Amino acid sequence: VDVNYLATGRDVLIVCVSTTDMPVRTSFDMLGRVEVKCRGDRQDWPSPSETLKRESEYANDPRNDIAKKVQGEIAEIQDIMMENMDKMLDRHDKLENMVQKSDALANEGQTFF
Repeated sequence: VDVNYLATGRDVLIVCVSTTDMPVRTSFDMLGRVEVKCRGDRQDWPSPSETLKRESEYANDPRNDIAKKVQGEIAEIQDIMMENMDKMLDRHDKLENMVQKSDALANEGQTFF
């Protein structure tokens, strides 16, 4: 297990215990969101069990992992760029072939003059 904590400087320590497969950034994101909700007087704090339940659900939802979203978008862009490079190389080959054929035709045309 991993144990991450956030000391707020107001005699409050917020602790997140998670499995080792949870990214540390996710744990600290959750700690930060809980800390924001626990600002102010303690009597104004939301219910700890409800807050932790809601924040745990949010943290465990893969749709909320911004880093993974960005990594997925980067992978998509890399795939598109690779396809574009392949197309560009194919186009170059075709143009090179056309240049060779036009040179050959020009040479053949010279023999008729």
